[in-house]
Amino acid sequence: MTYPVFTILIGWAWFRDKPSFKAPCGASIVILAALLASSPAAVEPQHLPAMLISLSAPISFGIGINILVHKLMPISPIHRVASFSLGAALSLVPFLIYTDPQAVLPQTAAEWQLVAGLVLATALLPQLIYTTFAHKIGAARSAVAGSIELPTIFLIGWFALGESIGPLQWLACLLITLAILLTPARATQLVMSRKPQ
Repeated sequence: MTYPVFTILIGWAWFRDKPSFKAPCGASIVILAALLASSPAAVEPQHLPAMLISLSAPISFGIGINILVHKLMPISPIHRVASFSLGAALSLVPFLIYTDPQAVLPQTAAEWQLVAGLVLATALLPQLIYTTFAHKIGAARSAVAGSIELPTIFLIGWFALGESIGPLQWLACLLITLAILLTPARATQLVMSRKPQ
């Protein structure tokens, strides 16, 4: 949940996308919501180095969102999805090489149907929507809006799995919603260089 902060910082440093005052406020609210929901006091000191290494994930998300918003606008949305998906697939190749195929590939028709449903409902469709509209609302709001995954996880766990949601988790959901509403949308302008006549 730190990736909205990295998205804003990377956009400002590399793409000269100076954030409005509300954007860092929205990103900070997302972090506060994540802290309330996850109880960081439960993390033991020996795990802190691993947590610092894990910051590579939100940093890469921040880079990816900025590239999506600032550099990939001339590419059609489906090609944007394909490029990100190809990168993700290639990063898994070493894992697949050293894993038993039966542990990775579905073994029955029902399992293949579940995989197809996951691909369409949780990967292709959300990514297509995200890549289509990200440049229309800007990097900061795209990143903060992406944090809706935290309340979504809570609500799915509540409805589908019967998990209980405590007061801190409900507060985190409200804070995420507030952060999304607070962070301003700012469309990215596509600047095309003119070809000599």
